[in-house]
Amino acid sequence: ATIGWDGATSTATLTTNTVEIIITIGSPTATVNGVTKTLVSPAFIDATSGRSYLPVRFIAENLGAEVLWDGATSTATLIK
Repeated sequence: ATIGWDGATSTATLTTNTVEIIITIGSPTATVNGVTKTLVSPAFIDATSGRSYLPVRFIAENLGAEVLWDGATSTATLIK
């Protein structure tokens, strides 16, 4: 996906040929192809580093990937 950032609105846009995901920092929802969906956890900006963190499971699943979680090793595996 191509990722765009709008600093004025704190919004990330992820785009493929068939999917557009729009996530705004701090919002409990995101839009996928114009449909509003609830996030398990909102995107945030780390105050120390200034880096933006987006919910990887939400993004991966909405881009058509399978997400596996191994709690014993705290490892996420993304399969496309």
